[in-house]
Amino acid sequence: MSYCQIKIRHESSLYAHKYVLKLQKIVIGMQILLDTDKKNIGQKIKFYRKLKKYTQSELAELVGLNEKQISRIEAGQNYPTYSTFVRLIQALDIDLVEFSVKNDNHSSYLEKELISLIKNSTEKELKIYLDVIKPLRKNLRNL
Repeated sequence: MSYCQIKIRHESSLYAHKYVLKLQKIVIGMQILLDTDKKNIGQKIKFYRKLKKYTQSELAELVGLNEKQISRIEAGQNYPTYSTFVRLIQALDIDLVEFSVKNDNHSSYLEKELISLIKNSTEKELKIYLDVIKPLRKNLRNL
């Protein structure tokens, strides 16, 4: 076998591997859509849209939908199609793991909301939060 034949076979193998990885992501994404209820998907889309400070209209424009469709998805009335789901998670910079059933717990929402609040706060606000949270936490542990 010549060097060129080996190189072509190797490149074909790499292309096939990349294609298989892409298909695996698609299958995982479709499985997540099937395993996750509409309301849960909608809540997460809404949470990340607000985190990015997009209006429904702005998000709709980014992903090529109308505002009403975004509203229905966020309200848990409609499932997004797979291609819409992909465009939404790309526009909102969401990892697919966020939608997995294993990751489905309310504490992650609370943590993300607190982190978002902290990131968008001034130094003065952070000081106030800390002054309130420390004694509150201590009292809650004593209950």
